[in-house]
Amino acid sequence: CRVWNPSPKNLPLTSMKGRVFPMHNYKTISGDTWDLIAFKQLGSCNYTEVLINANRNHIDKFIFPAGVELLIPDIENEQKKLSLPPWRA
Repeated sequence: CRVWNPSPKNLPLTSMKGRVFPMHNYKTISGDTWDLIAFKQLGSCNYTEVLINANRNHIDKFIFPAGVELLIPDIENEQKKLSLPPWRA
């Protein structure tokens, strides 16, 4: 995974073309980072940007302490929709 610099200028205003994702909660453990959480919870560090956008109130953190509650987007169903042609989604 690439190292992520979570500065506001690197982030789009919306995640994945403005789509809204259902979410669930995740409580951090000491030492968690954005890309590690994305990998553990979403299956790929490629979703780091989506994770950060869902939790912009924690954008100042790079390494998390234990007990921080984050929202985790449910991207599995959304990815299935994105893989379909527009007329089938």
